[in-house]
Amino acid sequence: MSSMLIVYHSLFGHVARLAEAAALGAGEVEGMRIVTKRVPELVSERDIRRAGGRLQRDVPVADVSDLASFDAILFGARARLGNMSAPMRAFLDASADMWAHGALEGKLGGVFASVAGSGAGQDVAMLGLHATLLQHGMMVAGLPYELSRRVGLGASSPFGATTVAGVRGERSPSEQELDIARRQGAHLARISKRLHG
Repeated sequence: MSSMLIVYHSLFGHVARLAEAAALGAGEVEGMRIVTKRVPELVSERDIRRAGGRLQRDVPVADVSDLASFDAILFGARARLGNMSAPMRAFLDASADMWAHGALEGKLGGVFASVAGSGAGQDVAMLGLHATLLQHGMMVAGLPYELSRRVGLGASSPFGATTVAGVRGERSPSEQELDIARRQGAHLARISKRLHG
């Protein structure tokens, strides 16, 4: 049996919705064990509420040591000023000891993101995530061409599924964006099963 961890950071709930869709897609692949977790927040619950964010107490918090226990890992983050969100960056920075020992070498990885507006840095943020995965010696799987060429406001790219959240999180992920995330989860699960199944 192959296993996949979907680990994400989501302030307004958009990345969480993509994570749920990816988990559904991965779950469609027989013989896959799927676990979804969120990275620890760097600010208080009060500050999250003040920013209009959504608390996600029903999703377990990941520990960086969790990464070593899975064959495939799908990372999701908000794009913030052209970078991944600070909580995801801090989470990955905490994996330096794993990097030094090659704990993630040969594992399969993928990424997805949300962004405030179309063309607001999601590709750059996802490439930053890819760079970290490659530093760990992971294999990175992007989206197949037929998924990445779809058009629409959120428009995915070869780097991963995306959604446009709006500046204050006022836009919900479209059905097309959620479908692409679902299909990305299934795509990664199929590859993981071939590699590790």
